[in-house]
Amino acid sequence: MLNTDRVDPKDLVQIELDIEGMTCTSCANRIERRLNKVAGVSATVNFATERAKVVFEAREVDVACLIREVEAAGYRAGIPEQSVGVNEAIVDRSEESNTFPNVLRALSTIRFRLIVAGTLAIPVLVLSMTPALEFPRWQWLALLMSIPVVFYSGWPFHKAAWNNLKHLSSSMDTLISLGSLVSFFWSLYAILFTAAGNLGYSMTFSLTARIQPKMPELYLDTASFVIFVILLGRYLEFSGKERSARFISELSFDNEFFVKVLVDGSEVDRHASELVVGDVFIVNTGEKIATDAVIVKGSARLDLSLVSGESEAVLVQEGDLIYGGAVNLEGRILAEVVKTGKESLLGQILETVTEAQSKKANVQRLVDKVSSIFVPVVIVLSLVVFLVRLFLGEGLSQALAVGVATLVIACPCALGLATPMALLVGGGKAAKLGVLIRGPEALESADHFDVAVLDKTGTLTHSRLEVEEFRVISKEYDYLEILALIEAIERASTSPYAQALRRFAVENDANSDLEAEEFQSLDGLGVKGKVGLQEVAIGNTKLLVEIGVAAESVQEVVSLESEGPTTASAIHVAIDRVLVATIRLSGSIRADAKESIRRLRRIVPKIVVLSGDREEAVEAVALGLGIEEYRGGCSPFDKADYVKRCVQSGKKVLMIGDGSNDAGALALATLGVALSQGSDIAKLAGDVVVLRGGLSEAVDGVLVAKRTLSTIKSNLFWAFGYNVVAIPLAVLGLVNPVIAGTAMAFSSVFVVGNSMRLFSYRPRRSL
Repeated sequence: MLNTDRVDPKDLVQIELDIEGMTCTSCANRIERRLNKVAGVSATVNFATERAKVVFEAREVDVACLIREVEAAGYRAGIPEQSVGVNEAIVDRSEESNTFPNVLRALSTIRFRLIVAGTLAIPVLVLSMTPALEFPRWQWLALLMSIPVVFYSGWPFHKAAWNNLKHLSSSMDTLISLGSLVSFFWSLYAILFTAAGNLGYSMTFSLTARIQPKMPELYLDTASFVIFVILLGRYLEFSGKERSARFISELSFDNEFFVKVLVDGSEVDRHASELVVGDVFIVNTGEKIATDAVIVKGSARLDLSLVSGESEAVLVQEGDLIYGGAVNLEGRILAEVVKTGKESLLGQILETVTEAQSKKANVQRLVDKVSSIFVPVVIVLSLVVFLVRLFLGEGLSQALAVGVATLVIACPCALGLATPMALLVGGGKAAKLGVLIRGPEALESADHFDVAVLDKTGTLTHSRLEVEEFRVISKEYDYLEILALIEAIERASTSPYAQALRRFAVENDANSDLEAEEFQSLDGLGVKGKVGLQEVAIGNTKLLVEIGVAAESVQEVVSLESEGPTTASAIHVAIDRVLVATIRLSGSIRADAKESIRRLRRIVPKIVVLSGDREEAVEAVALGLGIEEYRGGCSPFDKADYVKRCVQSGKKVLMIGDGSNDAGALALATLGVALSQGSDIAKLAGDVVVLRGGLSEAVDGVLVAKRTLSTIKSNLFWAFGYNVVAIPLAVLGLVNPVIAGTAMAFSSVFVVGNSMRLFSYRPRRSL
């Protein structure tokens, strides 16, 4: 086990291992326990994704050791192509154990075994339940047809059960293997040594385990058909996983192509994966954006559906940030690389999604504890039922039927899949909509809310602000001088205000050669820094007071603010503590804001707007959208304090705001939804991250989280309820072994199918 408190974080390595051979949660739990017994290792194994997230101390453990531990438990492990945080120096990818069949290959293998089982098991079942079709010696033909089903199609179950036995453990495979083998060998014995092998032997189908039949009962239908229906269930389960995996793999866009890079004025072909920060590359119509970059020349219309879920083409131009994975639909641009690999937006999205899927919900940990003892308890119960019925005078075949039915009706798989399968599909669905759910904790807190706290800029209004008025106040500086200083300072900021001011400076041909030093972003106030010997501050009136601008100047801008449009935001510029300019910026209310507020009111009874903007601007937007409670002039601390007081009073708070500036409030809220606006996802607060858009997309994310939580609850209700009802029915002899096996397979398929319904969920149609 790893004690992170005693280890330098620099010595820790995090990797993911693909695991092959798991068939139920008992397998995942066994691998997890084995890895966690290794000194310096902390591991979490996810059965639904068939991956293990492992954090280990590099000085104590290496990857080969981890793989050996997994193999010693009876499974195979390997490093996936894009393992998160892997130090390549310590990973030997040449090991044979690192390559194994993926989900598609596993599907292909199951498919052939399933075809064999279906072709032979169905005739055996029909013969066993229809006396009119039972020709002389039919039971011998049924025996011959059962052999390939039990020993070829059922081989994966027997192999897994044997591996479990070698490690003194058990899993669902143990139940299936025991049930089918006991049924087959009893039938073989009955045909060879009892009247069941006679010429005129006949049997009929019964819903229950029959009591004292006239002749020994054959269970070839049980032995073969149980294998068939379990394989069918597993095939459907893998199909669901394959579809979910395809959703996530779409995020890992293929950068195995060449791009044209400008080197000393000439175009040079370079592999997209070899691009480095600072390279300038060309993107023509129809080509993919290789990585995150800033447009230095030209304009284009981009398809951002892969990156942000944006369905319509987006116009981008000089100075705009573009993302790897987007497709240029029209235009020609030159772009300078700013981020590559895991640092790119797509890389961060993929890392966030896989990280979320590797986590376990609290309810899943409870399920894991139940699953760890479930199979041994069922085996013991089956044996006890068999012996008790023999003791009470029932025939051997009848006691055997009840014991086998008890074995094969129990379904630990449904329990194990209930939570991770819903998380897998729900997380993939959200990512497709441009929303990232960071882990199961976010879902567990999405049950209901008492109050929603909203930021204004970027949430209710467009984050792309425009300069409405630029007023020079000081006679010592001209218009372009001030713009050049603003551009230099705001270059280090990613806020909507900074982007608007930089665009305005570029449009007015301000000097862009100046460099800022000692840059500071002051929460709730603005920014400041030095350009040469000049101290430049850009922000609200509170910042002017903070840095010591003359009181009469502050009073002057307060008067100017009251004269402007109520919806506009005012920003002021001071150089060496002297007010030199005041700027008005505005962002129009989003077209879908009213509809989004209507949808939000269906799930939250109270809505509050808290904004750092001036009171008049906040009032105009809030009342225009029918929101009666609002507050302007709020610093990030004020927002966090409001949320904290709400939570302390017992209210569940949904906070939607800027992932950077509102970090405190987002962290304190019951559920925090961060609007990234192109920011570094890894640095954003919030349980849910909206990649692009505003309130409408945030509401979509909350609704997907709520629906996923609802799916988890219904899955668990079914899984627990099924076992609570089905096992006693089998113990009482009220279920035929064939029906028992079919019910068990259906139980797992139900959980997978119920989770898969999330793929078709349309959040904007649900409210």
